[in-house]
Amino acid sequence: MTPRQTTEQVRDRILEAAGKRFREFGYDKTTCAEIAEDCGMSAANLYRYFENKYAIGAAWVGRYFAAKESVLRRVVDRQDLDASGRIEAFVLENLRLTHSQWLSAPRANDLIEDVSRRRLDVVGRHMKARRTLLVGIIEQGNFSGEFDVPNPTRTADALLSATLLFDHPIYMGLFPLPVFEGKARDVCRVLLQGLRRPRK
Repeated sequence: MTPRQTTEQVRDRILEAAGKRFREFGYDKTTCAEIAEDCGMSAANLYRYFENKYAIGAAWVGRYFAAKESVLRRVVDRQDLDASGRIEAFVLENLRLTHSQWLSAPRANDLIEDVSRRRLDVVGRHMKARRTLLVGIIEQGNFSGEFDVPNPTRTADALLSATLLFDHPIYMGLFPLPVFEGKARDVCRVLLQGLRRPRK
């Protein structure tokens, strides 16, 4: 650590070190003392930035969610797809990100699930961010005449509820990824039929 590091930079270093341990050893087998040592600081100093280990875990999950949102935002901006294609790509990309996390860092999945249950503020921000992205796609579809959706926000909420199977690590062991992708496409096909403007 250097004196010139800002609070945010130190917090980022702590979360980076914690994330490595959560992914390799799991949340329960990681201690604040180990995280502090990895950062070159004392455990007492670490508590200046985070109240406890669970606060570190919740912040790390928040960063994981934010990284997903960043990738999904690029889907919304794709110019090669119409609104229907963007919604399907959104659902598929979210599934792939969730599956990749489940496969590559299984020891961190319990923490993600636990924070999703206990920290409604963290998961609520993530849900709101994804809903906002879906609302943007739906509004684009309305503007182009592809969709006829009177309430984009409620519809986005319904889409998130209907695709919940593809969004949580706890479900990722049910099927191989290609099977999951097929199911996601089938669900999108049904949902999109209800969004499209009827042909005259």
